[in-house]
Amino acid sequence: MISQRISQACCAAGALLLALTTNAAAEFVDWYGAGVLTSVSTANCPTGNFNQSFNRYFTARYLPRNLGTNGPSASLSFLHERYATNFTRLNGAFSLTTLETVQGTTVARFGSAYSPKLRLTNHNPATVTTATPSIELAGIIVGYPGFPGNTTCTVNFRAVVFRP
Repeated sequence: MISQRISQACCAAGALLLALTTNAAAEFVDWYGAGVLTSVSTANCPTGNFNQSFNRYFTARYLPRNLGTNGPSASLSFLHERYATNFTRLNGAFSLTTLETVQGTTVARFGSAYSPKLRLTNHNPATVTTATPSIELAGIIVGYPGFPGNTTCTVNFRAVVFRP
């Protein structure tokens, strides 16, 4: 009788541990922080907008691919005071070597989907796990921020994001 209860208790504890592990693995694994547009080209950019400092800094959210339930795509969002942008690299990580076309979305007075090019110039540390406390990011985006006619507007950015 006692061995049967011990066996049942062990099974219950094992099931609880499995459930807790499964729930932890089922969470999105993302980092939050802030960044700034360090430079904005003058070609086809709404430069009047970027002369105002509140349009240069942003809150950032970064989801690397294949961690938790993030899936195979990477996502990087910039939340400015008056608009927001998201960049998603479908089925891959953001490139550190090549400007690659990514899926872009901007929400301002209207929403727009577009195809900017993005390249990370810094991703430190290079390898990220769920235990990584912070990540430094820097990069270049061509076609920012997705407003019509801005297909060659080029910005450089830097951000630091932290795991909550």
